[in-house]
Amino acid sequence: MKTITRSEKFFFPENFAILLLSLLLALHVFATSSPAMAQSNPATQSNSKEGKGADQPEPKKVKPLGPADEFNRGVPRSSLKGYLKAARDGDFERAAKYLDMRYLPGRMDQSQGPQLARQLKIVLDKVIWFDLDAVSADPDGFPDDGLPANRDNIGRIKTPDKTVDLLMQRVPRGDGVLIWKISNQTVAEIPHLYEYYGYGPFEESLSKIFPDAQFLGWQLWQWVLWLLNLVLAFVLAFIITWIVNLFLSRKDTAMRQQIKRFVAWPVRFLLWLLLEQVGLSFIGLSMTVRTLFRFDPVLPFVMTWTALRLVDLLVFWWGERLRRSGREDAIVLLRPARTAIRITLVTAAVLFWLDNIGLKISTLLAGLGVGGAGSRSSRAGPIKEPVGQHHDSP
Repeated sequence: MKTITRSEKFFFPENFAILLLSLLLALHVFATSSPAMAQSNPATQSNSKEGKGADQPEPKKVKPLGPADEFNRGVPRSSLKGYLKAARDGDFERAAKYLDMRYLPGRMDQSQGPQLARQLKIVLDKVIWFDLDAVSADPDGFPDDGLPANRDNIGRIKTPDKTVDLLMQRVPRGDGVLIWKISNQTVAEIPHLYEYYGYGPFEESLSKIFPDAQFLGWQLWQWVLWLLNLVLAFVLAFIITWIVNLFLSRKDTAMRQQIKRFVAWPVRFLLWLLLEQVGLSFIGLSMTVRTLFRFDPVLPFVMTWTALRLVDLLVFWWGERLRRSGREDAIVLLRPARTAIRITLVTAAVLFWLDNIGLKISTLLAGLGVGGAGSRSSRAGPIKEPVGQHHDSP
């Protein structure tokens, strides 16, 4: 019968950690494949709201939203929505109808419309989303936005060289009727944007091999690469930690046994997830998938687990030193110190995760601890949000 020493009682229960990690990994996979586990793209939310509204009878149609148009380009909102839908459906011939292809630089012409529509869609999937409710539904656009009357700004995308404005522009149709399209100024910048946020040669090759199917902003080939990346990252993490433990096995001591357990469990899983993140940076995250990973609790849990086990390992090492020096009575003092450190680490991890998903803990604590915060905030003016939310690509 194995005797459990006092020092071994310091360690985090491995069976519970493994069970909890398994559940979180299942949640990780489910969250990556289920849109219900993440904050929805505002553009998708807007489409959903409009879809629900279509099922309800409208009491009265006071004014049509712009002139009648086959592609529903009478107002900026419907035109942008039409482009996004056509691009998501892979119908780039139709998506090109929403681009203003007039007066483009010499190297660009009308025949490149579908290609430019596809490249713009790839860029938008990676770096921006749209709140369609914030885009003008007036045939005249926004009159007081500081732009010419025939233009509306729907977002901005930063590159290392410059900031590109995404503009909608009111242009004459073939019969002279004014409709809204994505401005030729923005269209002229699509190759520049695609240079930084588009596919590389390898990605372009894969996109031609696999069917043109999309889910959560990722193409089918990107999902296949992600699964391969997940498997390869685990294999590499396993090999690295196995080699480390093989080296530690040369000398069998109690301390080395504890280090081997530390490397074989939390370090291995942490290394796996970090290697997976490296692989994801090459695949490129869509805005929707990036939001999913932002809410993903697996990496924060594994990092916390690793930190807790590291604390246990240090406590074990310090206890062994005290025991060798004949000060075993001082070992009991390590328990409250260890408990305090573990509580601090767990609390910090929870606060960090909550802050990462958008719940500003510092603001919440300040509001709870400082009187009169509500009255001060009530005097503050409204904050205007940009239509297009840009996020730098990882």
